[in-house]
Amino acid sequence: MAGKRRGTMTAVYTSVCRGTCVSGMWVPGSGSAMMRNSVVLACVLIAMCLAVCAAEAPPEPAARQPGPPLEIVHAWVKSLDADRFEVREAATARLIATGRPAIRPLVASLEDASLEAATRTVLVLRELSMAADLDTAFTAEAALERIADSFQASADRARATLRLLASVRQERALEALSEAGARIHREDVQYGPLGIEFSERWHGKLKDLQHLRWISNVTTVNLSGERFGDRFLTALSRLESVERLVIQGTAVTDVGMANVEKLTGLRWLFVFHTPITDSAVKHLLALPRLDEVKLYGTLVTAAGVAGLKESFGDRGTVDRRAGGFLGVALSGPCQVSRVVPQSAADKADMRQDDIVLKFADQYVSTVQDLIGKIGSNRLGGRIQFQVLRGYEPVQLMVERKGDTLGIEGESRGVGIFVTKVEEDSAAAVAGIREGDRIYTWNRDSVHLLPELAKRYEAAAQAEVVVIRGGQTLPKEVILGGWKWPDLN
Repeated sequence: MAGKRRGTMTAVYTSVCRGTCVSGMWVPGSGSAMMRNSVVLACVLIAMCLAVCAAEAPPEPAARQPGPPLEIVHAWVKSLDADRFEVREAATARLIATGRPAIRPLVASLEDASLEAATRTVLVLRELSMAADLDTAFTAEAALERIADSFQASADRARATLRLLASVRQERALEALSEAGARIHREDVQYGPLGIEFSERWHGKLKDLQHLRWISNVTTVNLSGERFGDRFLTALSRLESVERLVIQGTAVTDVGMANVEKLTGLRWLFVFHTPITDSAVKHLLALPRLDEVKLYGTLVTAAGVAGLKESFGDRGTVDRRAGGFLGVALSGPCQVSRVVPQSAADKADMRQDDIVLKFADQYVSTVQDLIGKIGSNRLGGRIQFQVLRGYEPVQLMVERKGDTLGIEGESRGVGIFVTKVEEDSAAAVAGIREGDRIYTWNRDSVHLLPELAKRYEAAAQAEVVVIRGGQTLPKEVILGGWKWPDLN
């Protein structure tokens, strides 16, 4: 654009000196009077060209407004105890508007500050603690905490301010999390402990979890859905007040479970259909209050929980179930209130608000009735349900895993040599592999496959010892039936 502007001006100059046609009039290039007129005309033309070039040029980007210089900020800090009230008010407002850069000078001035200046300093920090910018809010809060822990005259005022802020910030934090899709409930309408559920409704981001630092009385956390992984659980670990943690159908791994160690108040831990292994269990040994653990549909083995059971002793329980479960929560007249993603019920298209009418051609009256029928039934891997959906009965075929032992084998001396393991069978879920030798079944030796089949039919679960590569490995085989986790 600058080159174009220079070219235009050069052309004008040439037209003036040599003579050219301007607006249909000939302007000669000689004669003093004519020359003066030409110079005037040239100036006009130059101004016109510059105006045209400016109009054609793209607008310059607006310069970012820098914050006030540090010396100005210090001057405002000194003005907090000025003689005139309006000066003190103006300085307070300007420091609040300055934001984070004002925090350090404010704190540095407190040592020699007057009562008026100290009071206004705490006021500014209080306002900055409520800023929408979380970095500013965190920095201001940390400054108030340092003042509260000091011996300065403003310490009492800072402590009172922190107490006042706590309830306000908690309500704002709860509101922000609710807007991001978290479900929040109180056991008591006003003052009771809080429960937070993160499910498919959640549409927030990890940065939204920073609000958790201002919530002090969360005792229950439910985490449900494949979108939640290790980083999400890391963010949740700042809730030191949590007593009950439910993780179901998530992408959390052993890496994320390491953060559970930070939940020192944890008493109940339920993990359903989440790919954790024996390594995750090691992180639970350091929790002093933990006394109930449920591990359903994970990769944790019986050997993996042996140490945890030993540490619990008579104090608590560990319930590990390798097989699948039906995957519904029920209420009232056997009405489905929740369907666990990727469960047997979910894959069969059972839906929330369905009412279970029949199980395997048997009428169902209550929730306990259905649980009893499921627990006692030993039918094959596909079971027919009849549910009422709206006003129409719907037939569903639900497949359950682990209903067959699922091995082929042959006798080779002591034990049964496994030649094949069926996918999703009870043996596969228990970790038995092709090439293993089944040595004992419930501590009794076995030699023939038909003998083993009879024992399978007679028990709901069994302790199995297999020999693999010269090593003796204990396995727990869950036989048939759906397990019934606590989903509420």
